[in-house]
Amino acid sequence: IHYKFAIAELFRGGVKMHLFNSHKFPRWAPSEEKAIELYDEVITTLPHDEIAVQSLWGKAKVQVVLEDFKDSIETFQTLIRRFPKHDLAPAAYLAIGETYLQQCQTEHLDLDLLDLAEVNFRKFQLAFPRESRLELAQKALTDMQQLYAKNLLD
Repeated sequence: IHYKFAIAELFRGGVKMHLFNSHKFPRWAPSEEKAIELYDEVITTLPHDEIAVQSLWGKAKVQVVLEDFKDSIETFQTLIRRFPKHDLAPAAYLAIGETYLQQCQTEHLDLDLLDLAEVNFRKFQLAFPRESRLELAQKALTDMQQLYAKNLLD
């Protein structure tokens, strides 16, 4: 399981797969989907272990890169639900806000996303009131509000 996690981390870091899964071909094939599969195996095998937290984090980050925003937010929320006191929980709240902002910048603007981002910020504030990264979350929410305001003005 630890080897699968290490391979998934390498794939998340940018290492490519061999073409046609053959060692005779160069490493040019995209590896993000395979990284998600490996992370899923680790999460299902060791659901309450430290490696599961890291796998949930890595899986969500890969999903953001693939612009699968809805699934990445669900993965971040799973991390928060399963491990609310872990060091990555505040980072997951922050990443959810940034993911909402990125989704608004790449897709069409949906007012529901702004509401969801505000709910996420309030949950972050309630769960970690003394967190230093609250300012970053507030900035992401403000940027999102400005994006919507600019769109309404246009």
